[in-house]
Amino acid sequence: MRKIWNNQYEQLRKIGEGASGRVMLARDLHLNRLVAIKEMEQIREIRREMELLKALKHPGLPDIYDYFEEDRHGFLVMEYVEGVTLKEYLEQHGKPELTQAIVWMKELLDILVYLHEQHPAVVYRDLKPDNLIIQEEGHLKLIDLGGAFFRCHNQSEERVSIGTPGYSAPEQWNGIQADVSCDIFSFGAVAHELLTGVNPLKPPYERRPVRRYDRRIPVSYEQMIQKCTREHPKERYASMREVLKALEDCETIKRRWKWKGLHLCRCLLTAIPVTMGALLVILPLLNGIPRSSFPDPFLRKPILCLLVGMLLYLILFRLGKRKGSLLRQEKEVWLTAKKGIGLWSLGIGLLLGGLAFGLQQQTGVRSSFASGKETFWVDMKDENDRLLLVKEGTVLPVGDKVRLEIPMERMPRQQMSLQIIAIDEKGEVFGSRIIRIKAED
Repeated sequence: MRKIWNNQYEQLRKIGEGASGRVMLARDLHLNRLVAIKEMEQIREIRREMELLKALKHPGLPDIYDYFEEDRHGFLVMEYVEGVTLKEYLEQHGKPELTQAIVWMKELLDILVYLHEQHPAVVYRDLKPDNLIIQEEGHLKLIDLGGAFFRCHNQSEERVSIGTPGYSAPEQWNGIQADVSCDIFSFGAVAHELLTGVNPLKPPYERRPVRRYDRRIPVSYEQMIQKCTREHPKERYASMREVLKALEDCETIKRRWKWKGLHLCRCLLTAIPVTMGALLVILPLLNGIPRSSFPDPFLRKPILCLLVGMLLYLILFRLGKRKGSLLRQEKEVWLTAKKGIGLWSLGIGLLLGGLAFGLQQQTGVRSSFASGKETFWVDMKDENDRLLLVKEGTVLPVGDKVRLEIPMERMPRQQMSLQIIAIDEKGEVFGSRIIRIKAED
């Protein structure tokens, strides 16, 4: 025969036990619903505090339905929250991803800010992964409010010491009355375990900086947790809202670095084709090009690269009203600089400068044509039909194959005789056979 409390609640099984009492799963026989009942031995001076706790309404807190006394024990009837505890999650899966850990830290802070800003303030005092339930939809809920009521009023001393080693503030074990700084310390301990997966109740029984476990964690999160878990209360944050603001500042810094990284990637993607276009202009011009190849086909690839760069610029910086602006922060104030057009100015400047320089250098290219009454043009191409851009003094390896082409439109006469003259280093002249060529109409 199962036990019935207060002629209403049927005891089912024990689901937890803490410093302030055990928690039982029960069925409300009047409303046919499952409830969690916290059984407590300390019942003096808590009736009014129970009424205050019943008034708490927050998505991250279980509803408190009732309070009754029986057999010199107090019983707190609360909403039964289904899910797994954060402790069980960490034991089964290890630490969550940083983004998920931050979401849970924000949800927990939102709950604690709500409790601390009540009048009078509610100090939880026993914050730990065992008392945090991860619901099916992934949100956190803070359960077991039985220990919180002992600090709803401004008592001169604690009625009972409540806390868990490794998570509770040092002063909680010295008989000093708990205040909001105790919850701040406990939050830092829980946040440390969220980011590292290290249980403070297991070896090496110490709380090392979080970046010693994972260098990918931003420094700002490490600094926030270290300040929360200072040994002396005055060295911690003054309120839970300050902790929430510090966490939001950490997220701002993280987003800022992420934005800078994305902006740098966009700049590099845009700069690559522009730089290639400039190099395709400047380098061949330095070696000399035939006049028949300018501007076409010489400028085909540079212009194509420039168009690709412009397309990437429009997609990465303009699409969706994104501006390619350079941002910097000075004394916590964001300043917006002029639009990032320096890249295009540099690319176009290099392109035009290379063209001008190359055109000047073309006057020194004499090996491609012979001077005289008429200019006779000969193109040199390799075996892959690529034009060889050479100037006077160019050395071609013996193993390379070259082909000489005479553009028909460049022949000064319709019929001509062709002879190749070769001169060695000593000045000795060698001549090929004379070949008659005729341009067909």
